[in-house]
Amino acid sequence: MRLEGVDYDINWKEFTKGKSIFIPCLDYRNVRNQLLRFARSYRLKVLTKVCIVEGIQGIRMWRL
Repeated sequence: MRLEGVDYDINWKEFTKGKSIFIPCLDYRNVRNQLLRFARSYRLKVLTKVCIVEGIQGIRMWRL
């Protein structure tokens, strides 16, 4: 998956319930839409939230 010019290799099959990932980004609306589209294609229920981790803005996505 390519987000904001950066390639991410996310193993969606191992993204089990309760796990989360953090994607650093500037355009969080666009990144959120792309993440939700990928999650839908794998029929995963997810929750996303814009957050700052160690001074870096990004999106945290949890598998529900």
